[in-house]
Amino acid sequence: MRSKELSKLIWVLAKSRKEQAFCIAGKDVCSNEWVRLVSDESGCALTAEQAKVHYSGASVKEPWDVKVNDLVRVNFKGSSPINGQAENWVIAEYVWTLCNHLKGKVCVERFFDFPESIWGEGGRISDDDVDLQQNSLYLINVKDFQIYHLDSSLNGKRKVKSSFVFNNIIYSNISVTDPNYYYADDQFLGDVSLVVSLGQEYDGYHYKIVAKIFKDGEIR
Repeated sequence: MRSKELSKLIWVLAKSRKEQAFCIAGKDVCSNEWVRLVSDESGCALTAEQAKVHYSGASVKEPWDVKVNDLVRVNFKGSSPINGQAENWVIAEYVWTLCNHLKGKVCVERFFDFPESIWGEGGRISDDDVDLQQNSLYLINVKDFQIYHLDSSLNGKRKVKSSFVFNNIIYSNISVTDPNYYYADDQFLGDVSLVVSLGQEYDGYHYKIVAKIFKDGEIR
């Protein structure tokens, strides 16, 4: 890990639950580079206590949970890329500074990504095919987005899945970790914006994930 501690101004674009922790990612508004906020060099997700913000002008001094579209100032120990997640940065402190909330207040066009595909076709890629420097996060516009559910044969729980079209490629059976849709009914949303991510390696593969869904008009 590069050890020089530094501060970044991050626009939070995704926050999803991973077991008892949170996967949080956003864009450095100065460089337009992705940052995945992690708790250690192995890429562990953040605890609830680590994902807190404070605002010096607030009447209530207790820190509160960071939200999507928050603009936060975060100090980092340094970058710590792992295979399949090149954008990992280890946080240096628990409570971050809330600078603004950007929903409806910022021109976001320059923050979108325009890859040719989302790491090729299909719902996963082999760990052998992942480059250490490869992007693992994108903010993209897609078409024909729909959500549906599959029953897990392992634990009986319903899994939230999605399908959509990006650059004329159909993607199906992509897991959704956006907490706003954990209990949503099956639905067709059409044209939406997504934060898509590669997960950490599991049984030799990195699975593609929809980490955040912005319905039409929420972000463009």
